[in-house]
Amino acid sequence: MIQNIANDPDLRNILSFGSKFRIPCHQSVSDIKASIDDDLTSFIKSKSKKYHLKNAAFDSWYSRVSDIVNNRLRFYKDNHPHVFEQTEDNVLEREGVKEELKRLQKFYIICSID
Repeated sequence: MIQNIANDPDLRNILSFGSKFRIPCHQSVSDIKASIDDDLTSFIKSKSKKYHLKNAAFDSWYSRVSDIVNNRLRFYKDNHPHVFEQTEDNVLEREGVKEELKRLQKFYIICSID
């Protein structure tokens, strides 16, 4: 007979997806653009230093990548707006789920891996 280790139905549902499941995080388009822009700038600085190039050598590449990212974000914003909207609260922030996780931590090692 299979027995559930989690008593909370919301936590049991999340755990049933397996170890590779990630709770979706919803970010605004502007936050995504800012994050990608920061990462691209960091990448350019790193490669410029490594290969002894000026940052300006990456201008056309940066523009092209930025255009592709903006086009794809615009497409998703227009055709799939639900991707950017947070429709419900984070399950792990609910009181019942927090209490159940604390109870399970007495018997099992539970930690975030991301």
